[in-house]
Amino acid sequence: MILTVMNLISGTPPVAPPKDVQKFEVNDDVDEGEAVKLNTDGTVEHCAQDMTDIFGIALESGVAADDDEIRVQIVLPGVVLKGEVDTAVTVGTDVGLHGDRDSFIEAQTGGIVIRYEADVGEWDHCVWVVPYNGLLFQDNQ
Repeated sequence: MILTVMNLISGTPPVAPPKDVQKFEVNDDVDEGEAVKLNTDGTVEHCAQDMTDIFGIALESGVAADDDEIRVQIVLPGVVLKGEVDTAVTVGTDVGLHGDRDSFIEAQTGGIVIRYEADVGEWDHCVWVVPYNGLLFQDNQ
């Protein structure tokens, strides 16, 4: 599970959208804590592993066959994401999303590690990551 823990720009913790705000229909089965992208039809599904199209983190689970709608914590520039990583890494390591989109992997790109800790709860390796890719990020090229 990936969590949004703070924003480097505002210095404040995230505020989850209340239950009565806009929800997004899932176009693919999504579990709570997975990274998602926003489709042109307004649905959400798993994003790319390099986070180039990341829109948010699912706050609820949803099944596409049931036309479920879920709340999403939007990923904005400066956001800090916390999650499990596949191996011990150092600050400054470039990581991306694991294939299941609910943890990080060193073999991908899309975010920079700003903190690492071993043995955090159920995780052997825990990282705090600042993404540099995303749907709402300005393209610097």
